[in-house]
Amino acid sequence: MPFLTEIEIKHYRGFYGTRKISPAVPNGTIGSGLTVLVGPNNSGKSTVFAAIRSVIRGARQIDIEHRHAQHALHLTLTNDSGEQKTITNPDLGASTILIGNQSAFPNENDVRIVPSRRAWSSYTGTDRMTEADYWNRQVLSDEQDNYLVSRIAVLTQNDRGHFVKLLKSLMPHLSTWRIELSRGQTFIEYETQTGARHSADLFGDGMASLFRVALSLNDSTPGKLLLIDEPELSLHPQAQKTLASVLSRYSADRQIIVTTHSPYFVSWADVANGARVYRLSQKKDGIAVGSLHPDTVENLRDLTEDWQKPNLLDAVSREVFFAEEVVFLEGQEDVGLLRKFCDENDVPPLSAFGYGAGGFGNISRFLDMAEDLGIPAVAVYDGEHAATADEMADWFPDALVKTLAKPDMRDKPARDKNNKETDEIAKEGIFDRKGIIKPEYKQYRLDLIDEIGVFLKAKD
Repeated sequence: MPFLTEIEIKHYRGFYGTRKISPAVPNGTIGSGLTVLVGPNNSGKSTVFAAIRSVIRGARQIDIEHRHAQHALHLTLTNDSGEQKTITNPDLGASTILIGNQSAFPNENDVRIVPSRRAWSSYTGTDRMTEADYWNRQVLSDEQDNYLVSRIAVLTQNDRGHFVKLLKSLMPHLSTWRIELSRGQTFIEYETQTGARHSADLFGDGMASLFRVALSLNDSTPGKLLLIDEPELSLHPQAQKTLASVLSRYSADRQIIVTTHSPYFVSWADVANGARVYRLSQKKDGIAVGSLHPDTVENLRDLTEDWQKPNLLDAVSREVFFAEEVVFLEGQEDVGLLRKFCDENDVPPLSAFGYGAGGFGNISRFLDMAEDLGIPAVAVYDGEHAATADEMADWFPDALVKTLAKPDMRDKPARDKNNKETDEIAKEGIFDRKGIIKPEYKQYRLDLIDEIGVFLKAKD
């Protein structure tokens, strides 16, 4: 089956120099065909979808606001057969030409697009809406969907059964629903758990959104390309996790590309199976695109299998993909003491990674990740690991690597032969055993935080 292997964008919206994204290709394992685009607002995530749509529909003109006056734009899609098609404007005006075969994969029949604005008309006429006609309209426009009910109304019995099952997995509280007709208008009537019946125009935004996402999955097959812009919109955290799990499962045999601001849609296990994460960020010379190097993924793979540290790669740690900057500390206690100190001293908190790196030996793995994704990074090692810190400072010259003035963050007591704590201090820290900063180290701590803040600000 065909796959999209490269998206190239040049001189379009916030993209200046050539930027390339290579979507994940499914290999039969969960998450393997999933590509996740992350980054702050206005970092270009939705622009990637707009570029794909422009090439697929063969856009004949591009708005002046989306072009660069002195340079021709180039939007190119490449498939696994090496076929390319490009939209460009050689005369620098609005009119574009298509280079390549318009029918080459992916074309308008191969793509299922779900925009971020997922409103749909609750009532439609009685016209039939075939799968091809429905999705061709979605490629052409991301305005309100006026045909969703018409599409659902003509699902075959087999497809309807699959669709119902899919909706049930995404919305367990949805009791029953059916297609109804009133005065020539087709609509969806649903029944609540109390037995009350309502038209779908009373759906909340989350339920309405899931209907469109579910239909895109239902109408996708291996060999189709599915694009979903911000699937998390209007969904509570549990619904986000459920949807993310469904998308991972479907991506085992088809390509799915999502843009997201939610850590629930970035799975370390998916990445280990072949999913790709691209972080887009706005720089002085335009949008930058960072992605995890295969060696970085391999180094992180072991952490996904460490069942003794489930918090190491949980949703909190996954927020690093969305971070403007990050500070890596050795352990959970270090993060807690940093936040406590900042709070007690009215100091702006630093963007510490998760609950710590799970040990000083893991910090290099995460520094690799930050470097790949273009995230300004700081690492703070305990004093007893000064040699490792010096080595990391050489390995990662773009990062700030610091060593604490004492062997540990907090005083660690010695233990007797029964492994019980004693009054003797085995390792000295800048905090006492109760987590209170030692007076002689308070200014040192403030100065260190200030140095980190200055470094990160300079990276903006």
